[in-house]
Amino acid sequence: MNKRAGGNPSIGYDESWYYATARGLKHHEKLREKITVDVCVIGAGYTGLSAAIHLAQRGYSVVVLEAHRIGSGASGRNGGVLGMGQRKDQEELEAWLGIDDAKRMWQIAYDANQLVRDLVNKYDIQCDLTDGHMAVAHKKSHVKPMWDHCEHLARFYNCEAYRPVTAEEVHDMMGVDTYHGGYVDYLAGHIHPLNLALGLGKASEELGVKIFENSRALSYNPVRDKVLIKTSAGQVESDFLLIGCNGYLGRLDREAERYQMPINNFILATEPLGETRARNINRDNLAIVDTRFVVNYWHNSPDHRLIFGGGENYSTKFPQDIKKFV
Repeated sequence: MNKRAGGNPSIGYDESWYYATARGLKHHEKLREKITVDVCVIGAGYTGLSAAIHLAQRGYSVVVLEAHRIGSGASGRNGGVLGMGQRKDQEELEAWLGIDDAKRMWQIAYDANQLVRDLVNKYDIQCDLTDGHMAVAHKKSHVKPMWDHCEHLARFYNCEAYRPVTAEEVHDMMGVDTYHGGYVDYLAGHIHPLNLALGLGKASEELGVKIFENSRALSYNPVRDKVLIKTSAGQVESDFLLIGCNGYLGRLDREAERYQMPINNFILATEPLGETRARNINRDNLAIVDTRFVVNYWHNSPDHRLIFGGGENYSTKFPQDIKKFV
């Protein structure tokens, strides 16, 4: 298969810096029998594995079916930013939903961020969790709204974790004059995304969860008071089914598929830059993102590379030359 075909979690999984620096990689067997459990989870990414952990903690027997490998989709190859907030800023959410629902959305985001931190700490997941995220303005007109955003969060959300930064401060932190200011968010940070997924997989197995790789769910159907999930070589009969496939759902659930479209963003890892040079580019080792419509974003790795993301397409195909595209 063409390595740039895209649309398949097996494409490029073993080509990345994330894979080369993965901790605890191991193969799980393919499902080749019929098994019965309380809950079947489809998808061994963050959603599926976190759900499996929480279900197992409550005493349910759980099986996870994964079409390829743990974290082989977006969970194991994303930009590595542990974010805060929603896709829209709180001011926009307030205008759309009202202040009360906007505050509930903020709490959901805060709880999700904290859940990642709690799981990392509880299960000692070695995923290079590092605090701090800086948004930088690539246009001067973007600076005042960003500073106003910090003040708004402090005033209405009792959030003091956002600090405005000037162009001079950005220069000191990054060594460039390209950006006009911005803010630092100390609730957010960055991680090694594949190691987070692998750590969640290990934690779930320690709780008794069974994970089957290369076991794509082909269909699911109600059978009396159960759900029957079929793969190419086996079946799972469960009381409950949880689908956590995200962009790799395919035609497993036609209703959900109607609301999906492919969006790909691409990431490069540089050669090791050395500690001095890496700190000159990103002094405080923050996750950094600019304000372009298709953003550029980057952070340092423990071995002093720059993990840099940018470029976007809306296709199931990947660019032939990702370096040039980014």
